[in-house]
Amino acid sequence: TTITEVTVSRTIDKVLHRNRVVDTESLCILAGKKVWAIRVDIHFLDYDGNFVDAACIATITALKHFKRPDVTLDGETAIIHSVLDKPPVPLSINYIPICVTFGFFGDESQYLIVDPSLIEEQVQSANLTLALNNQSEVCAINKAGGKPLTLEQTLRCIKIASTKIEQIHSKINKALAAA
Repeated sequence: TTITEVTVSRTIDKVLHRNRVVDTESLCILAGKKVWAIRVDIHFLDYDGNFVDAACIATITALKHFKRPDVTLDGETAIIHSVLDKPPVPLSINYIPICVTFGFFGDESQYLIVDPSLIEEQVQSANLTLALNNQSEVCAINKAGGKPLTLEQTLRCIKIASTKIEQIHSKINKALAAA
């Protein structure tokens, strides 16, 4: 739905763009005149819940995998080199945030699950998406629905997410090494 698309787009923007994941200075070719532009389009082919986490993982993996052509300046002329002449250059990524979403159930949101499915999303009373970087620092929090969470609930989710992102980082790195 459009609401889901907007939610995913805003969350990914908050997690990646606002937190300056990609070093934008490294995209500059000629100060004030020429710069590389990076755009990520996400197309979901199937859906069984939790768009946000999947979109975040896919986007981070794509950014880590992407390499741009190398550029040399000759005065104010940019010479973009073929991959045959010079190896492509990876993006300069400051850190790698990963989203982990929790679904809450019960009148007081006392029950939680990680990575809710579509059916679970439809009956949950609230959800919480945490974005943590590879040092387990919280980069973004998005809470939707239900009653406010207690500090204990939030800290429990951060601890669980911290463990979960270690597993996800490992899988991303393994996939990139095989590519």
